[in-house]
Amino acid sequence: MSLPLTLQNVILTIKEALVVWINQILYYNEIYPAELYEKRRSFERIVFISRNPILNRYIEDFLDELFRLIIGTHNGRSNGNISKVIMVTYDVNTNETRERYVIELKNLLNLRDQLPDLSFLQTKKDDPKHKDDIVLDIPGLNWSMIYSQLNSFLFEHITELKRKVNISSADKSTWFYKLFVEAEASSNLLNASENSGSSPINWAQIKVRPPKEESKKPISYMPVSEVDAVFVLLVTYNEYL
Repeated sequence: MSLPLTLQNVILTIKEALVVWINQILYYNEIYPAELYEKRRSFERIVFISRNPILNRYIEDFLDELFRLIIGTHNGRSNGNISKVIMVTYDVNTNETRERYVIELKNLLNLRDQLPDLSFLQTKKDDPKHKDDIVLDIPGLNWSMIYSQLNSFLFEHITELKRKVNISSADKSTWFYKLFVEAEASSNLLNASENSGSSPINWAQIKVRPPKEESKKPISYMPVSEVDAVFVLLVTYNEYL
C-alpha cells in the first residue's frame, strides 16, 4: 500500500472503520429504512453505508469530536479521560434501553507531542496536506497488520449483528439510538470541545443509571473483538437487555 504509515493516516483509517461500525448497527437494527443504505466494500467487507448526507455529517462530526477529546485529553484540553464509546438502541415509547454496543478504550498513549494540530480530522488520507507528516517507525507495524485487525473487527461485529437479528423476534419499529462517550466524572467535555478550535458539539452530561424495572432484567453480555490500534486498545462488546 502506497499510503504513508503516519499517525494521522492511522487515525483516519480507524475513523473510517468506526463509521462502518455505527452504520452496521443502524442497518441491522432497522433504525432507518433499508433504502437509505447502499452496499459498499470497506476493509474487504461488504457493508451497508447511509446515503443520507445529514446522517453522514452527524456521524462524521461525532467521530471528529471523539478524536479531539481523546487526543485533547493529553494536550491539556480536557480534564479527564474518555474511556468508552457507547451506542444505545432504545424503545422511543417506553425509553427502555434494548441494546448497548460498547467500544472500551484501553492503554491510551500520550499523543501530545505527535499531534499538536488536529485539523487533519477534516481531511482524507490521500490529502496532499499529509505529505510532510512523520512516518511511523515501529517494529512489526504496517498497513497489512492494521487492515487485518480492522477487517476482523468488522467481521466479528457484523457476524454478531446478524446472529442477533436471526434469533430476535423484537418489533424494532419504535427503536431509535443514542451515541455516548463515557468519561471520568471530573471531565468537562463542553470546555474540551470549545478549546479544540472547532465548533463544539452540544454535549449533555448525564448519569447513566438503568431504571429500577430495567435493573432487574438479566443482561446478556457478549464480547465481540479486540483491536490493537497503535495508540489505543479497542475492546468491543455488546449488552442485550
